[in-house]
Amino acid sequence: MAQYKNYTADYSRKLDNSIDEIEQFKIVKKIRDGLPGMDILHGDNVKDIISVISDAKAAGLTAEDLATVARQNVEDSVVLSSAISPILEELGPRGKYPDSLDTVYRPIYEILGGYVDVGPILKNVERSIVGMARDLSAAISEAEEISKIKPLTSWKDKYFEKDESGLYRLKDRVANKKLASLAIVMRRYQECLEENGLFDFDDMIQEAISVLKNDAGFRMSLSERYQYIMLDEFQDTNPAQFMIVKCLTDYEKPVVMAVGDDDQAIYEFQGALATNLKDFQEHYKAKVVALTENYRSTQEILDFSSAVIRQAPDRFEPNKKLFARNPKYSDLKESLISRREFLSSDAEFGFVAREIARLVRSGVRQSEIAVISYKTKYFEPLLTYLKEYPEIKIAYEKRDNLLEDVRINQILAISRTVLDIVAGRNVNSAIFEVLSSEFFGIDMIDVVRITGSARREHRSVLEILAEEDKSEIKVVYEFLMDLARRAPHESFDTMSWRIVEKMKIGELTEVEQFTFYENLAALKGKLKRHFGEKTVFLADFVGMVDDYESAEMVLSAISPYRDADEAVQILTAHKAKGLEFEYVFMIAVDDMAWGKGKGNNNLLVLPKNLTQIRHTGTTDGEKLRILYVAMTRAKTHLIMTNSLYDFNGKSPKRLEYLEESVQKDGKTGLEIVESPFLPTGKVVLDYDEGAVQNSAKQGSVADLKSWLRPYVANPNLRAIYKEKLANYKMSATGLTSFIDLAYGGPVEFFNRQVLAVPRGTEDESLVLGTLMHRVFEAVTNRGISDAEATQFFLSELEKEGIEPEIKRKLSDKGPASLKLALEKFGGILRQGKAEVNLERDGITVDGVPILGRIDHLIIDEDAKTIEIYDFKTSPYHKEGWKSHTTLYKYMLQLGFYKLLLNNSSLYKNYTVTHGHILFVVPDGKDGRVYDKVYEFNDADEADLVKLIAAVYKLIISLEFMDKEIFIPATQKATFKDIKEFIGKIIQKA
Repeated sequence: MAQYKNYTADYSRKLDNSIDEIEQFKIVKKIRDGLPGMDILHGDNVKDIISVISDAKAAGLTAEDLATVARQNVEDSVVLSSAISPILEELGPRGKYPDSLDTVYRPIYEILGGYVDVGPILKNVERSIVGMARDLSAAISEAEEISKIKPLTSWKDKYFEKDESGLYRLKDRVANKKLASLAIVMRRYQECLEENGLFDFDDMIQEAISVLKNDAGFRMSLSERYQYIMLDEFQDTNPAQFMIVKCLTDYEKPVVMAVGDDDQAIYEFQGALATNLKDFQEHYKAKVVALTENYRSTQEILDFSSAVIRQAPDRFEPNKKLFARNPKYSDLKESLISRREFLSSDAEFGFVAREIARLVRSGVRQSEIAVISYKTKYFEPLLTYLKEYPEIKIAYEKRDNLLEDVRINQILAISRTVLDIVAGRNVNSAIFEVLSSEFFGIDMIDVVRITGSARREHRSVLEILAEEDKSEIKVVYEFLMDLARRAPHESFDTMSWRIVEKMKIGELTEVEQFTFYENLAALKGKLKRHFGEKTVFLADFVGMVDDYESAEMVLSAISPYRDADEAVQILTAHKAKGLEFEYVFMIAVDDMAWGKGKGNNNLLVLPKNLTQIRHTGTTDGEKLRILYVAMTRAKTHLIMTNSLYDFNGKSPKRLEYLEESVQKDGKTGLEIVESPFLPTGKVVLDYDEGAVQNSAKQGSVADLKSWLRPYVANPNLRAIYKEKLANYKMSATGLTSFIDLAYGGPVEFFNRQVLAVPRGTEDESLVLGTLMHRVFEAVTNRGISDAEATQFFLSELEKEGIEPEIKRKLSDKGPASLKLALEKFGGILRQGKAEVNLERDGITVDGVPILGRIDHLIIDEDAKTIEIYDFKTSPYHKEGWKSHTTLYKYMLQLGFYKLLLNNSSLYKNYTVTHGHILFVVPDGKDGRVYDKVYEFNDADEADLVKLIAAVYKLIISLEFMDKEIFIPATQKATFKDIKEFIGKIIQKA
């Protein structure tokens, strides 16, 4: 879509801000509540409505499509009811076979049969009559085969019901009414998004489809650009995503290849269909190449998993046979698949923990061991058992409720109090929590005394605080009043920084600091997603929290937990997809967890000819594929465990997909459990008397105690830091900040990139730079005049969450600087490209992933040359590039941008000739703006590449945290200090 904006000037749809779940909830709820009081959809659950809208979009259906389906269904319903209901009335209270077949159901089929060949309502939605006829034909055949009426009665009950008069009518009557109303809600929802420049995830796909379908020129230009298309993991594609590919390949003999495995199609809940590969083959008449050689698993594991997945319906290659080709496994003699059953979850998890500890002690790398469960809730109790063994290190993703973080809650309580002060409301309700915050240091006796006095005297706590003599209480009062003064105009980022400054975070343990900053960053991410580019204030923050609570949604965040670099992976089957391990433990392998699919809990019923668009709950096919994915993560050893009784005393059924049956041993009379899929044919039962006694000796009692003891997470932060930085990509700003010992350096890098420590207040220079960049982009991309540029600057300035005094200064300084900059550089700005984004191009230099956004490029297409321009609002420096800290950093930035262009797919065939630093703020001495030109050369570039590689190596290895490199910034640092530091970096790397 970004390409389309550059392709045409007529595109009116703004896709500026994506909406999050809570904004979507609010919009749809408002629309639903605005429906007429008697509207059939008025009482339906908002989340159910949202779910159906998303399902419709994923299926490529618009609001108009839903209305069309509802309208046609109603028309068909009228015809069918009048024609078929009288025939059904002939059924006696106990209609029997074959009389009812001949007198009722065959005549009905004759009526329906006349519609079998009618075209669909839409390309992917058939007439409801066609489905009824097909189902009745199948029911008649089944009834004739078994000589019973039941299949026919089931057909009748599926499609018909009796009204209050006892007459038959079609069941889809209510569903069609709801669909018609839903079409209205969906249309208004889309209108609301478009009017406010908003979009949801499904919109991105639908808008792309619309553009490709309606603009032939743009479609053909993309088709010429992407002449060879490979679609990886195609089984995870939904119909709307596939439609984009169809549009791009809508010409004779396209070259397109899909790679996928329908046995691993486990994302039906996202609209991905298990039939994707069949759809692809039919659409393109594609040649099928079956990949049957497997280099991950043993033949035993392949045969076992294949036997299980054969139960799944609609497989693309039902008779596919996989062959193990890894030579390491060719000499294996014994079975490495183990299936064990225990009396209790306590015994099961005790065994898993002991077995993993044994493997670790025997020298197995912990990263080659995984525990896979169906959902997180099944592995959470296991963590305590694993922690009983110091040698076991674990890694998993934990999900936290942000509002359960005590310090996030303190920020919220202070924010509520401040907003109450601003609004002149009584602050008594939240002030107790604020005053009790330990970082304020107020004695609890004083807190109780102050709040008690307020109640007795019927006064505001604020009044009593204002009269207090104790210094620590005065400080809190003044702090709250200062925040109240700033709240209307300072952003949440700045306000939260002021609050965090008071919290004495530095006195916390390293784990506590990391956790708090992680949660604060997650909270800010939620705010960013919720409000988009809008400046967020305290009122917005509190409002968003209130919205989540009213919608009964959790403000959650996912964060990594890791004990060490080498750790046992604890994960769900969905997370395990694409991974592989020597040893895989699958736990709670029973019917409750891994077994029969559960129905969709969406109560908003759809007409039967639209049920295919909804994820109907986890089907048997999807469950089998999830099971298959988990099994095939194992390279050599697969250990599957279950228990007869869980921690709640419930007794889950054995997993039906393994076809396990209980038999009696002919010799001993003891029970045995057999499965035709297991290599040994038998399940190992660890609950006979001897096994129970042996288990107790090995510590099952201790295991039970460990389960009762709360699990304490104590992560290895170095391992987590390393994981967080594993996918780090170098930017020009990141590089220059890392080496700048005066204002950046490694400590600052750690605080920003790893801990996400909040920044301080926005200073005048930073705000000016941000606004000037926005204006210059508008001058280039929108062609606004100098006068319009000034007005745009002032309007953008008004949106900034900064102090009024800074706004006042910038309202004078900004337009004056703009006037001079546009006079001098207007010719440059009104040509070329602005804000060239190279952040998603997968660019590497000497093996280092790099990214960046370049302020401005002038491109000569004839000469195939590029000049780079970077805007600076800092003071002009006339010194040489290598004799001043600031200029040296600017030189590195320009060189970095050249490397980006030289290694990008789009610009690699161009020659980058010069780099320009445009000092766009008047110089303090002569009042002029300057263009400082840098001549690129091979020696500087070679030094830069060496520096990039060295810094990157130190970052991803965490060696930058070693004592000699982990240097805090000091403004006393000179250019000489920085050059010496760079030498130390290169030497260490």
